[in-house]
Amino acid sequence: MSYITAQFIQGAIIHGVSVTTNCQSLGTDGRHLKPDLTKLGIKYRLQPTDSELVFVDESRIISQMPDLNAGFFENLREYARTRPIGLFYDQDDTNMIEFPTEFACFLPHTNCFMTKNPRAIPVQWGASLETFEEGKLWSKKTQVRSPGSIVCNFNPTYSQTVREMILIATESRIGSKLMLDKRHLFGEEYSSQLRNAQFCLAFGGSFHWPKTDYSWIREHTSPLAQKFETFPFRSRTVGVLRWDSFRFWESMLFGCIPIQLDFEQYGFVLPVLPTPWLHYIPIDLLNVSSCFERLEDLLRSPELLSHMAIATREWANEHYHPSVFFQRVIRDMIGYQKG
Repeated sequence: MSYITAQFIQGAIIHGVSVTTNCQSLGTDGRHLKPDLTKLGIKYRLQPTDSELVFVDESRIISQMPDLNAGFFENLREYARTRPIGLFYDQDDTNMIEFPTEFACFLPHTNCFMTKNPRAIPVQWGASLETFEEGKLWSKKTQVRSPGSIVCNFNPTYSQTVREMILIATESRIGSKLMLDKRHLFGEEYSSQLRNAQFCLAFGGSFHWPKTDYSWIREHTSPLAQKFETFPFRSRTVGVLRWDSFRFWESMLFGCIPIQLDFEQYGFVLPVLPTPWLHYIPIDLLNVSSCFERLEDLLRSPELLSHMAIATREWANEHYHPSVFFQRVIRDMIGYQKG
């Protein structure tokens, strides 16, 4: 089950909504405090009743399927003729897939400058209810953070060109004022890492440019592969895909100020956008040095840093708690059906 679906279910239970599923496994992904759905009284049933709203968790990697899940989508189209359907998909390749418009699709990593899905409903990667609760408990305690400390615990993966570029651009600034904590931790050690640091490199992302504009690419790649590269609603030559990260949300909840590309400048879409220099440290790739100069200036203002840490946590709780997420999804789904 996807991480986003798990948050939705947790929100439903908070609001007293009964949940049934035809999924025999309630396991989810996640780095810290994974959503525990086994104790929520979720009922198992193969088919929904006529009175139930239906949400489909499509958590497989569609781009690895020969037909891009065309048969599955066709079945959902037929089903959507008689009842409202919502679909969750939370894989990194979400922007590479063209989803049907006959039902509401809730997709993370949405970028308004390049998309295949102009009617997709943007959602956050988010955090589990357990992480929100632990963040609240921690906020009541006094915590001394290491001045200038930045968490940098990226997973070692390929195709994360945004991370690589920013790390190259900031390497010269790491020294007497700023320190990277590059320990790759999990569980309680990970949350302790966030509690002890002032900032977190909380961005993912890879650059994408229109390769299919070039004849060599068109001649040497399959039509299926070219589908991944084509964005009919592109308005920027180069865009950033798969930009959202669990680090962004988890660092917020522990008062560790996230560092992320500037949302508005790079077209990142969420239902409610964070405010730069209040809820996060915004990065401009054309002027990374200036951004880190201002960040270093913040180190001389402990009260301002403390205010930002509180503001970022309160913002996440107000707008992206599973309870709020559930209410927003239901409202958006009803609005989608009305057109």
